[in-house]
Amino acid sequence: DWNVDSNDAGGATTAEEVFYNVTSGISGRKTAVVLQHDVHGFSVDAVERIIRWGISNGYRFLPLTQDSPVCEHPVLN
Repeated sequence: DWNVDSNDAGGATTAEEVFYNVTSGISGRKTAVVLQHDVHGFSVDAVERIIRWGISNGYRFLPLTQDSPVCEHPVLN
């Protein structure tokens, strides 16, 4: 599951918006799993900047595994 939405399938239409949504969404969280899609060029364009920001702010980027912490998105379908 995920607990941070880049909103690239919703209202975001630029790399800057995706960057802001992700960085503000992960700030202050111990564990963050970001929902982000690769079908929009603007979303892909934000990835390198998000990673650079994360690393410079002490975050680590790890693959999801069976042992990853459980995260749940706030949307109740």
